[in-house]
Amino acid sequence: MDLSEFDDLTCISGHALSDDAVTLMAIVRDEMYFLPAFLEHYRALGIERFVFLDDQSTDGTREFLIDQPDTLVVSSRYRYGDTVSVASAAGGEIRILYVWRALLHQRFAEARWAVQVDADEFVHLPNGRTFRDMFEGLADAPFDLVWGAMIDVYPADFQALVDMKNHQSLDISLDWFFDGERHVRLEVGKYPKWVHTGARARLYETYGLKRLYDQFGIAPDPKFFRRFWRKYVVNRAQHYNAIWKPVLSRWRQGAYYKSSHRNTLSASHRHLLPIVHYRFAGSLFDKIDLALTERSYSLGSRDHMLMQELLREMQKQNGAFVCRRSKSIAGYDGFRRTGNAFGTWPLQPTLPRDP
Repeated sequence: MDLSEFDDLTCISGHALSDDAVTLMAIVRDEMYFLPAFLEHYRALGIERFVFLDDQSTDGTREFLIDQPDTLVVSSRYRYGDTVSVASAAGGEIRILYVWRALLHQRFAEARWAVQVDADEFVHLPNGRTFRDMFEGLADAPFDLVWGAMIDVYPADFQALVDMKNHQSLDISLDWFFDGERHVRLEVGKYPKWVHTGARARLYETYGLKRLYDQFGIAPDPKFFRRFWRKYVVNRAQHYNAIWKPVLSRWRQGAYYKSSHRNTLSASHRHLLPIVHYRFAGSLFDKIDLALTERSYSLGSRDHMLMQELLREMQKQNGAFVCRRSKSIAGYDGFRRTGNAFGTWPLQPTLPRDP
């Protein structure tokens, strides 16, 4: 796909960093809540160069990043919610966000392994490994993409979330939990499949049932309602609440993103990295307000509408995020034990080629 007509990325600040540096790319807007912990986390894992596309931040994000010694900051005339018309096999209108993701790879890491994540996504690696270790092990890999499982993490209850709202930045040392069960299944030559629809879908079901009962004043047969919920709510949620994402990519000419969660690179079905997703953090309230004002996220910010309703219902009950399957974060090994991380690192040289 030729994206050159949309390539207006302009470097507004950059340091003399080698193109061979271990690179992470991210698209940010008003992410000061996450950035201090984000940079600390990824520097500890060996990231040597950060490339940030700043979408006109107003909270000091741009100024903060410009002052960092290992960052390159770029900008665009487009905005996050814009769509553009692309003449290709994909065809039609696509979000500029997907174009940006491809352009960042093309500009700063084409034909080389790199990381692309959002500011609230913290990848965990096997103990003692760095991204340089991972990339050296993947140098001769017969694939160009490693999937990440999106693991939504959360505090114990609604009051703990409210308490976080008063924090200026993310504190990863607090008590964080995740749904301790396998989230995705990888198959040869296919996109990942849902095994568990994630904490958000679980919470929507837990608190949405009561809200719907109260709203309509009915108590339908439980078996019927479960079938209704799974057919019309949970199954639909899978289309916008994807819990897997490309995390390590070696970009190839002509590749493109179909969404933030799908691109056209060949992927391994034998490797999965956990992405700790701090969706339910103290910044969530402001994120919801902004998303519902601008309607610039996927499907008109529908997920943020659902989260707003979820938080309202949880506030009434001081509801719990945790459930009987919840587990505390215990690093890569904890995710491996729950089926959310696997693979042989470094890569075995005799690994057969993936289709």
